[in-house]
Amino acid sequence: MSPTSRRTALRLGGASLAAALAGCIGNAAPGSDGSDDPSDTDEPPELVNSEVQQAPSVGRIGWDGGETTADLVVIDSRERADAALGSGLSDPARRFVGNTDFGSSTLLLVTAAAPNGCYRELTVNEVALADGAVTADAQAATEGDENTMCTQAITYPSALIRATFDGDPVTEARVAVTDGWGETTELSATAQDPLAPDLESLPGHVRPDGEPETVPAALSCENDDFARHGTGFEEGELSWGEATDDRGEPTFALRVDELAADPGDEVVVTLTNVSEAERHTGNRYKYNLQVRTEAGWQDVRGSPDGSPLEYTDEAVSHAPGEGFEWRLPMSADGVVEGHVNERSLAVCPGLPAGRYRFAFWEPAVAVAFDLR
Repeated sequence: MSPTSRRTALRLGGASLAAALAGCIGNAAPGSDGSDDPSDTDEPPELVNSEVQQAPSVGRIGWDGGETTADLVVIDSRERADAALGSGLSDPARRFVGNTDFGSSTLLLVTAAAPNGCYRELTVNEVALADGAVTADAQAATEGDENTMCTQAITYPSALIRATFDGDPVTEARVAVTDGWGETTELSATAQDPLAPDLESLPGHVRPDGEPETVPAALSCENDDFARHGTGFEEGELSWGEATDDRGEPTFALRVDELAADPGDEVVVTLTNVSEAERHTGNRYKYNLQVRTEAGWQDVRGSPDGSPLEYTDEAVSHAPGEGFEWRLPMSADGVVEGHVNERSLAVCPGLPAGRYRFAFWEPAVAVAFDLR
């Protein structure tokens, strides 16, 4: 638990010293010996106001691979706000953050998962200060009635709570969050908590140990026009599992859910921002899916008519704990389905057994698994 700041004040003099001086000083002016000075008290801060602003789509639920359906982040500075909230805020939420004076206020970002798109808000009640922490109740709320058509997808309504104090802001919080299934989770957090997951606790794997049992021959396609997908990186630039910055600090981590799969199984690959700041990548389609052959790593996909494959040059922002997820059914159709170049991609000659490498380009980072 991080220490909660308090306003600075002079300590009272010892009682025995004050009593000894009382007879000598006589009718001294109040406060002249410090004993009656109202400023010489260690006053705790008081919560004088609280405000709530809806902030959809900025929660971090699932960032650690767990099964939690609620999340709480304490924000005590402009820098931490930029890191925790990223650039994806709605205009009202951005103004709400911009109008926050962190010299007197603390922000709480509260999120709850919900089962469908009708859950668009998080209602917040009973914001208070208790035992040195900001406390509140929050609940995922629906719009419409039982006849309303709702998008059948998991949603993450979020809200920002601004707590304003007379005195230094309190940077600890406890919030009871009720998700869209009616389950309540008691959360506690401080402004010292990390925003991104710890690498050691990140779920998933980087690559199998040792050499692969099977190394197929170089890939060959009967279609003479077939042009195999080229690599989007230099081999020397590629790192296994983690990308780092200029100081060698991890920025993004790439993980695969399983180290071995059977044909038709779904392989899940995740890219996660593991730094304490918002960072950028290329778009999600910039990757190679390669198998290690006797000729080296070769992409199993390519263009059937030999036409070039085009990718847009853009930067995608990720707040700490956020990133991409790819779900790859290990079949000839499955590994191209949903790709931006889906109509221009095909697998030839197939998916042989062996070791596969998923290599993202921007940043250049890879994971591997075996197909049996």
